[in-house]
Amino acid sequence: DGDAAGETACRRALPLLLLFITFLFLNTDQVQISFVFFKAETSLLVLILLSMGLGALIALFGPAYWRRRQRLRRIEADKP
Repeated sequence: DGDAAGETACRRALPLLLLFITFLFLNTDQVQISFVFFKAETSLLVLILLSMGLGALIALFGPAYWRRRQRLRRIEADKP
């Protein structure tokens, strides 16, 4: 059963891998990013991956930060 599950997972992952590789080769153009005080030039792929990574970090740690902040506010409000 373990081998069958692993084989099924590989079959499901293969189309995603092919899609990712296609995505990689279609987004190699250079783009310029304008920040407040400077500009940077990078590959569109790098920009997309950095944006996705930042979004994932916010999705992972944002709710915990929000809960902690709310808990601290309740503690402060309960103090005499």
